[in-house]
Amino acid sequence: MSSLITHILQLEVTDKIYRFVNESLRNQVKKLLAKGVSTEDAIMEEMNKEKSQLEELFAQNQYKTKVGEPIFPTALGLSNSRV
Repeated sequence: MSSLITHILQLEVTDKIYRFVNESLRNQVKKLLAKGVSTEDAIMEEMNKEKSQLEELFAQNQYKTKVGEPIFPTALGLSNSRV
């Protein structure tokens, strides 16, 4: 029974990670298109900026998904020092 619960929790965490990554990439692409960024170097620079901002929000437990539920590093089995 405990292995079933563990498996269900792992699936839930995996789903949250998947949604986080998809939403992040979708938002990055929208921002790049809105800014008209076209060169590879400019794209990489903008993506690194966005990544840094998201990592800071995530580490501070302030990142929220579109449905408004926060994604906490501790809920994913991570401490803030490892994020």
